[in-house]
Amino acid sequence: MGHHFNKQTKSMHRRNQTKLANYGAKLFHEVKRYDGDGNLIETISPDELIARPIGASRKWNTPHRKQSRGAQLTKTNGEGSKAAWAKVAVEVKRGGKVGYKREKV
Repeated sequence: MGHHFNKQTKSMHRRNQTKLANYGAKLFHEVKRYDGDGNLIETISPDELIARPIGASRKWNTPHRKQSRGAQLTKTNGEGSKAAWAKVAVEVKRGGKVGYKREKV
């Protein structure tokens, strides 16, 4: 019984390691950004995408600070300032078409 169990455990660990090794390759693909005229602006490799932070990180220790920061992020969707999002919201309410423009930091 021991020999069979050890063999199964080794196989399980091997499969898990393979899954972890291929994790980034399956999730992240090359991304190409184009401008409004269809011209290629940049090509982002999977390695660059993996290195980028995803979303907004939380670094607040107390529950109240986490809660207040969460409220801020839900209002702005984690991107840009509240003022910028307010302008976009007003335009959308008025029926205007709004393009995504990244804020310059």
